[in-house]
Amino acid sequence: MAVWGSTPSFSCVRRTCFIYIFLSWFIAVNLAAAAAPETTSTSSPATATIAPGTNGYKYIGCYNETTALSGTGSGTRALYGGINEVLPGEMTVEKCLGFCKSGMKEEKGYRFAGLEYSRECWCATQLFSLSSKVANTECNLACDGNKSQICGGDLRISVYDLHGVVNSVAADGQSTPRLALMLVVLVVGGGVVGGLL
Repeated sequence: MAVWGSTPSFSCVRRTCFIYIFLSWFIAVNLAAAAAPETTSTSSPATATIAPGTNGYKYIGCYNETTALSGTGSGTRALYGGINEVLPGEMTVEKCLGFCKSGMKEEKGYRFAGLEYSRECWCATQLFSLSSKVANTECNLACDGNKSQICGGDLRISVYDLHGVVNSVAADGQSTPRLALMLVVLVVGGGVVGGLL
């Protein structure tokens, strides 16, 4: 076994040290990327920005709409199991979140609220697992009723969550955590080393 400051043995360099260095680097890079805060542009009052949320809802990101994806069955939407409202010329983030909050009295509101195409509001109990989080810049349409706010995009939906937690649900109702699990397997000198990240 090598000691810091000494010359490492051949077996340490080829087997153990490489694996530990690689895994340490990989974990550090991925943890730093996951912890990096998302930023939004607020440089100009004329530029539409992402509203953080209201009525207990918290913005969780921009997601792709799933109606155009193959394999979604009968056109399952990114947010499904709820209601929607279209307000051309009037939609704002506050109107949508208020609509979703009042839509399910026994549950104190739908869990998810989303805005799309600058005028559509979608309230849902579930976020479809085929809908993936995309860059916030892809939700780039200003709300019809408030040009300083973002209301989704073309096949992109600005999603708000009452719980502030991102879990998606598959069409069959099975919960699927949005945190990716990655199995790292390295074959070194005939042995296999693996780890779950």
